[in-house]
Amino acid sequence: MKILTIAHNAVAESNRQRIEALRRIPGVEVTLLTPPWWYEEGRNIAAQPQANPRSSHAALPSDTSPPSDTSAPSAAWRWTDPLPAGDALRASDAWPPSDPVPDGDERSPSTTSHTNDDSRASDAAWPARKPWRVGRTIFTGNGTRHLYLRGLFEAVRECTPDVIDLFEEPFSLVALQTLLARNLLAPNAALVVYSAVNVDRVWRWPYRAIERMVLRAADGAHAPNSDVPPILRRRGLRGPAAVIPLGVDPSRFEVATPLPLPDIPRPRIGFLGRFEPVKGLDVLLQAFAQLRSRSPASTQSTAAASAPVPAAATGSSPALATSASESAAPGSSPEPTIPGQSATAVAGMTSAGSSAASSLPAVSATASHRDGLFSTASLVLAGDGSLRGQLGGSGVHVLPPVSYEQVPAFLRALDVLVLPSVTIMPMHREQFGRVLVEAMAAGVPVIGSTSGAIPEVIGDAGLVVPERDPTALAEAIERILTDSALRARLIDLGRRRVASHYAWSAVAEQSVALFRSAMLHRRRAAAHLEEVRA
Repeated sequence: MKILTIAHNAVAESNRQRIEALRRIPGVEVTLLTPPWWYEEGRNIAAQPQANPRSSHAALPSDTSPPSDTSAPSAAWRWTDPLPAGDALRASDAWPPSDPVPDGDERSPSTTSHTNDDSRASDAAWPARKPWRVGRTIFTGNGTRHLYLRGLFEAVRECTPDVIDLFEEPFSLVALQTLLARNLLAPNAALVVYSAVNVDRVWRWPYRAIERMVLRAADGAHAPNSDVPPILRRRGLRGPAAVIPLGVDPSRFEVATPLPLPDIPRPRIGFLGRFEPVKGLDVLLQAFAQLRSRSPASTQSTAAASAPVPAAATGSSPALATSASESAAPGSSPEPTIPGQSATAVAGMTSAGSSAASSLPAVSATASHRDGLFSTASLVLAGDGSLRGQLGGSGVHVLPPVSYEQVPAFLRALDVLVLPSVTIMPMHREQFGRVLVEAMAAGVPVIGSTSGAIPEVIGDAGLVVPERDPTALAEAIERILTDSALRARLIDLGRRRVASHYAWSAVAEQSVALFRSAMLHRRRAAAHLEEVRA
């Protein structure tokens, strides 16, 4: 089976693991096509095919490199998404509502809408056969509008694929471009698309027309959650559809040494992701304040943080905590810095310490012991986003974004990982929540809300609470921190679930099964067309 995968997110090593897992299946040959750079894993990443052990050609010329600022996107770097008809994107809605989030988008700002023309790549970057091709693109960094000026049609013609694995949303311009290339140059190839949009939105023209055209011509589709396939069916998909989760490499998390966080007391309740309204940080802060208030010594210091918070659905930025200047009051925790690191990244650290999953002391269920435990508890928020300046409070530690390399070590330094996402219709429901899978792989118990795909991702390997319910969330956190039997059971179930559902080998096997079904659908469609013509 010859597969041509077209995926902007595969410039990042974390997302190329899917390609490598497919290549390890006997009889499968995969060629990858990416733009010259993309914003992934919290930074701009230039495509470097020479980093792939299967590739031998030279690095890209320097003039195809991404913009020089590789720390974080500026305010001008925004995802340009086809908004629903008659809708307008509010300032508080600046997350990418239909971003496929193939790297787990929980951890970093979205892809960008920078409109540079990366059309200067050298012809030397185009050997006839290689496993990773780098195209010349325009609107690079914009998931909806980017197009290949060179590379896509050449790849389709030269690879003669059995399957075109388009890891892009079907409403994007590159999806239309891929459909045209398939029809002209490889009409027998099965076209399989990807979508993570789990809300039934109505796109503006021309995206609405592009989506309908692509889905009607597609031979298959896959999605990271079960809400997406019915939406694709209603919009014209005739081929098979499969729910295939985003994967992880469990070994990276199993062997990681916990990140040393000497200035952050245990137990540590963690969040890793984007600081945006959809992530439910207001709910998490209220739940943490309730836990801290159960200790008489901390009641006074948490009074302000436990005040009612406006729901994120109102569209206004929630008053999550006091301002940065106010948070310097006695008992508050200023934004910490990690020795030897800048304030913009957690990277290149020497990890040390014991596993958080196994080192949390056994805690008695007596009231006095619970009070003592929660009086020293820490809420650790790592990431970046529009709400960063509003996060703070007693026991709250706001860390900079964690690099891809340091995610396993960071997670293993936590005692529980929480993803309290909220639904804001018609714009957003949680599409997957890869950080939950990563935490389970790291041996850290997880708690999630009922938003979108979170319950099906967690399954029986964690606790699920109603979204926007800080009391239920506080109770779930308390259970995990005080019930050692429950904690051990969830850790074991989490690791088992990762191995059976989310390991890249399992994801690859599911993908190949879908590709085979799509190829059969394509043959039947071609035969039907011949009958009609006859």
